[in-house]
Amino acid sequence: MKLKTEKNYTLEFTEKEYLDLIKTIYLADWIANATTVYKKDKCKYVERVRNIILLQTAGTNLENYTEFDSNNNDIDFGQILDDDKDLRSIIDRYDEEIFWQELVGRLSKRDTFRNISQKDYAKMDMIERISLDCESEESWHNEFEKHGIERLAIDINKGKLK
Repeated sequence: MKLKTEKNYTLEFTEKEYLDLIKTIYLADWIANATTVYKKDKCKYVERVRNIILLQTAGTNLENYTEFDSNNNDIDFGQILDDDKDLRSIIDRYDEEIFWQELVGRLSKRDTFRNISQKDYAKMDMIERISLDCESEESWHNEFEKHGIERLAIDINKGKLK
């Protein structure tokens, strides 16, 4: 019986290309793991690739883009990447877009289910659901384009026991 073995690949990078790869892995790691608290919850394949890429910087001009933690025998991105204005701009742009998408999406769903039961919604065909969702989302998009969050409020009395 023959076991299938993994093939090893060799890639060649210039120093600039390797730095671009490090920055790309930084962004992937940030999206995959920024909200995780415990190492066990981190995205394993992003961690694996991150470690492979970062370990290769030892003894090179790119070594200052990494920090080795000898206490935990772990390598991580260096502070220089956290301070990188281009990376921060990409992350901020992503955060901004996701914030508005999530806010609109969640408020739209809430409004939809105030007007129709989830059971009735589930019975609708996909075109009807999309149409209903888009109508509600458009309303919220217009609201936020015109007024931002100025008119958004929390009703602290809603849901209180009487």
